[in-house]
Amino acid sequence: MSIYASLSSLKTWKEDGCCDFNGYLEDYLAVHGDNTPHRELFEQILAINESMKVIVGLRLDIKSDVITNRIIRYKDAFKNAEKAIYYEFVLYGKNVNDGDRAIIACDDTKEGYIYGKGLYYCMSEPNSIFDMARNELISCNYSELVEATKSLFTTDFKTGAIQRKLDQKQYANYDELFTICMDYANSLKENVKAKLDGKRDQEKVDAMKEIIIQWFLIKKVAYVQYMMNKSILMAVHNNDIKEQRTVAKENADKIPFYSFSEMWRL
Repeated sequence: MSIYASLSSLKTWKEDGCCDFNGYLEDYLAVHGDNTPHRELFEQILAINESMKVIVGLRLDIKSDVITNRIIRYKDAFKNAEKAIYYEFVLYGKNVNDGDRAIIACDDTKEGYIYGKGLYYCMSEPNSIFDMARNELISCNYSELVEATKSLFTTDFKTGAIQRKLDQKQYANYDELFTICMDYANSLKENVKAKLDGKRDQEKVDAMKEIIIQWFLIKKVAYVQYMMNKSILMAVHNNDIKEQRTVAKENADKIPFYSFSEMWRL
């Protein structure tokens, strides 16, 4: 199923679904008025594509049966897998040649970009309803959203080329990406106590789950980005995919984190 059809089929929470809103961006702005987050940005998006649709507050499950997820081995993420992956905004529609396109929006930081790539890999992983549509989807910081929308919807550029251009603005190679992943994960560890201070019972549990999901996504990006790198496969591993997989797993294992029980005791 195409990304457009798959996303259009998702129901809201009121319909026993998985998101807050799913429909035309114009309608979403009309309903929420001046209180709409990123309103000016979305108005620019509408000027590019007046038929743009948006999903707001989408939540998807972590799939424990996906090989990549099993390899990175973060058990606490699987214990809290239901509706754990949160997408603030997903824009989708048709480009000039009636091709399906979608953008996962993410925060304007390097950490936000890594988080967005993790969201992309979760949405496009095997056995998801979107797994056949990975070439119709990108992730993008809010600050790049207008230009990315122009490239994605007013031209017939390949999504891979657009994503690589966005990637190059964040890191030059895998080593730089991995450094960002490590810094992001360490920052979460250093600040986790402050984030949990004053929280009790379910509020604390919910905050801990949110942090766990971030660590899970960082691990996923560290693993998948290494495995997808054909230059590394050839230049570093002499086309030995098993060796590449071993190092990719080692990189994911290097990502620092707290377990649920460790955070509870902080």
